[in-house]
Amino acid sequence: MSIQNNQSYIYCTWSHRKLLPKELNRRFKDLDHFLKQTLSLAKESILIIAPYLSIEGVKLIKDSLYMSAERGAWIKIVTGKIEKKLDQNKLALKNLIQGDRGEIIRSRLRVLVGSRSLSILLHSKIITVDSKYGYLGSANITFHAFERNFEVGVALLADQSSSIEDLVAYWESKGMLVDSTSLALS
Repeated sequence: MSIQNNQSYIYCTWSHRKLLPKELNRRFKDLDHFLKQTLSLAKESILIIAPYLSIEGVKLIKDSLYMSAERGAWIKIVTGKIEKKLDQNKLALKNLIQGDRGEIIRSRLRVLVGSRSLSILLHSKIITVDSKYGYLGSANITFHAFERNFEVGVALLADQSSSIEDLVAYWESKGMLVDSTSLALS
């Protein structure tokens, strides 16, 4: 999926890719399609690290998350602060769990945020799936990232995806990332 014919691709948002000259366009693949496809293939786990979420952004990936959650995959989202009722991240997460599909996602969802001992903003934008493949790039899970900004990223190999998952597990075991699912969804 992420590597075809021993060729690693660079991905960028489709709306900007179509504006590139033909010879340059061929060297990029559609980021939007890649992310949705990657998220929909999970059988065991999805890890999304994005400091910023928006309602429109999660709407764009909700069907993909639903397909994987229905298959039994656990979804872990590591994001920025979600303390205020009108916080963009909190509103996006609440939207993610609305409706019948949202209920399936909710039953398989964990939300983690940095604790005081990890007082920095995790600014990375990473998705891993089943410790086998993933994405590392510039796109948050927001409307602007998918539709307005020029975002780029690369596919992750299995050892890279596994390393990211191990890092998050380490931070969580040390209390640097804390489960904030109930706060995020209340």
